[in-house]
Amino acid sequence: MSSSAEQSPRSKGSEHTEKKLGVLEKALGVITALLAVVTAGLGVYAASTSKKADDATGQAATSQQQVQALQNQVKALQQQVAADQQTISILRNGTGALSDSPIPTGDTTSPAAYHKDPVTVVAGTWGVDLDAPPDNHSWTLEGGTDIEFSYKGDDGIDIGLWSDGAVLMTGTPSYSACNHASGFNHDQISVTQLKRYPFLCFVTSEKRSSLVVIKSVTTRQLTLDITTYAKDGD
Repeated sequence: MSSSAEQSPRSKGSEHTEKKLGVLEKALGVITALLAVVTAGLGVYAASTSKKADDATGQAATSQQQVQALQNQVKALQQQVAADQQTISILRNGTGALSDSPIPTGDTTSPAAYHKDPVTVVAGTWGVDLDAPPDNHSWTLEGGTDIEFSYKGDDGIDIGLWSDGAVLMTGTPSYSACNHASGFNHDQISVTQLKRYPFLCFVTSEKRSSLVVIKSVTTRQLTLDITTYAKDGD
């Protein structure tokens, strides 16, 4: 694909991305202002508590607990501010943990589903073939090499080398999200990661785009909603 073709969809989504940044930055401003108020109040309250401590030890102990609670609130606000700042930086620079999240491009259309079925994958059983024909409701392939992934229980998901890889995704599951995702790889995906992310995107061994929504995760089984989209010629 030419560089101009790659730049075009991103430029279409720039206005939408800037709006998202504007909302985040406004929210960050509110949180920062609140943090300043709470911090100032904490200083006044701490000084008052110190004076009370000279008069009543029991009352001072109670007040000290209240001061500790305020300090915990300040710490939580500081963490929220740091998280919002990181998110804004990621969206502006395209770097960090969310770099694989899709940037909206205005492309709301999607091809027809080649195969769509829910499935429960039991750990240690056959691998999952995301190119399985529509009448194969289990998505499974007994042995062989044409599989996209297999579930190993405590060891998570092994991505099949015959696929073009997978990527964990944040946000709302959709064809557009997978179509604009990047960073596809064959790295093993842990159970912890599967519990933290709402869906995965795959490029199958037959070059189809596949959306795998994670419904539930245990070390014994995965419950998934899978949609593999049709490619030209299907």
